[in-house]
Amino acid sequence: MLQRLTAWERRRPMWLRCVAGALLLYLLDYACFWVVRPYHVPFLWTLPLSMVGALLVGVHLRSWTWVKTWLVVGAVVAAFGALLLFVGLTASGPEGADARVLLAPGGLVVIGAGVVIGITHGVPAAAGVWWGQRREATKIGSSDSSLNGDASTEAMP
Repeated sequence: MLQRLTAWERRRPMWLRCVAGALLLYLLDYACFWVVRPYHVPFLWTLPLSMVGALLVGVHLRSWTWVKTWLVVGAVVAAFGALLLFVGLTASGPEGADARVLLAPGGLVVIGAGVVIGITHGVPAAAGVWWGQRREATKIGSSDSSLNGDASTEAMP
């Protein structure tokens, strides 16, 4: 079953695998938050779980597209925060006072959240991709018994 699932997953484009991995990590993160919420555990304490998940998915995928996915997710969140900040700062009239009070600080918080998401998930993802590529190169170099573990002589003319 696991071999069939892995073969099915390998046939999908890398960008789709990365987006699916990011969504699954966030679903896992939110599920953990709802489990620990009755115990008054802050949401940020569930962040290390998704960071470890980003590392492990990076080891599995071994593609730098996984790292770019987290940078894009962080940039999209920060862009939404910039939009909130812009709307909050340009609001006018009596209703604009409420918008300035609520949207401007909220925009700054969302921009900060985007930066935090990009950094806290991008760095472990990069470490996981590096580790996975290194593991694969070691496995390929040591598994070829006809080369006595030296894969560099494979393309000799």
